[in-house]
Amino acid sequence: NGLGFTWTKQQAIWKDIEPQPGQFAWGELDSIVADTNAANIKLLLTVVKSPAWATANGDDGTPQDPATMGRFVQALTSRYR
Repeated sequence: NGLGFTWTKQQAIWKDIEPQPGQFAWGELDSIVADTNAANIKLLLTVVKSPAWATANGDDGTPQDPATMGRFVQALTSRYR
């Protein structure tokens, strides 16, 4: 890239990517990953905002069962090795 940086950071908004358990909408993140790879820029993903189905009170905070986030992170890392 012409700007001289080699890394960028992107939030992976869990509630948008997995609105229902096991149903993934990767589209926008697929595009971001493809664009950064094409530009030879390394990408640091951070996972934010739990889906309502994963929390005790339906907000976007900490998941009730940490294993649900673990499954999401496993799906994320499998997709974007």
